[in-house]
Amino acid sequence: MIWNNIINWFGEMRDRYALVNDFNRNAKMAFSVGAADVLLRASIAGGVFSTRAFRIKAMAGRILAKQEQKYIGDVILANTPLVRLLITREFAYLEVHDNVGSTGLRWKLWDHAQMGGYLSNNNNM
Repeated sequence: MIWNNIINWFGEMRDRYALVNDFNRNAKMAFSVGAADVLLRASIAGGVFSTRAFRIKAMAGRILAKQEQKYIGDVILANTPLVRLLITREFAYLEVHDNVGSTGLRWKLWDHAQMGGYLSNNNNM
């Protein structure tokens, strides 16, 4: 029983890191071909005893305005399949920071998963 829990925990951790690595690989590609103006780098914030956040640092080399950070967050949150994938990987929040300043923005992923449409629209059957 305990052994299965440990195996499951490592499998979930591997899936989270694979998602972060895929995001970083795609972000590097988008930056290198000019599809993105700034290089984005994802990481995992939080841990075993606290809620996890999918943290994105914009490697702009300067402090980003709040509106610039919000734009990056809005682009990620508009991708509903990605938001749902983050939730299934046990991320609770999306965070966007720059690589110079000490402030950032945070969104609760569940608020952007666009869930319940079918259930709430067809509840009078």
